[in-house]
Amino acid sequence: MKNLICTLLLLFSTSLFAQKCDYYTNEVSPFDGTIIKELNYHYLYEEDLKTPNGFVYSRKKMMIKMKRHNNDKFVTFNGGGNVPIGAAKLRVKVKLDNGEIITFNSTEEILSTTYLNLDGRLLPKEEIILLESPIEVIRFEYIDAAPNETKFTDYLIQGVEKYYFINNIQCLR
Repeated sequence: MKNLICTLLLLFSTSLFAQKCDYYTNEVSPFDGTIIKELNYHYLYEEDLKTPNGFVYSRKKMMIKMKRHNNDKFVTFNGGGNVPIGAAKLRVKVKLDNGEIITFNSTEEILSTTYLNLDGRLLPKEEIILLESPIEVIRFEYIDAAPNETKFTDYLIQGVEKYYFINNIQCLR
């Protein structure tokens, strides 16, 4: 009886604290055996932009998702605002509460005006760093080729969203 109670207690406690992953896709390709794991988009930041009389005319948003194709892992950042045609470079910088900064660079050429959208490769050393501390701020940064100046949009992350990487990197394993 004592063993039964201990076993039930152990099963209950592990199921209570089990990682819950919000998958869009979690499968193995029947064609070539590729492991495909992709989490749903998650809002990390939302802010109503209002006129002085309180009318909401827009929303400033930033979404994120992570994905894995075999051993390659990626983070997709999607922010409000536009990147102009001819912007030389787009990157996203993630600053953690412990002061560490991780930079994700775009590898795609910007051929038209586009939303701030970037797929960045997640390397094993970056995974370890992202698991160590919550997010403080995420910065979308691009270099405007014409005046050759760096422009950016910052998203101050608050609440439980600060723990996005800590809570979700395990879902890609």
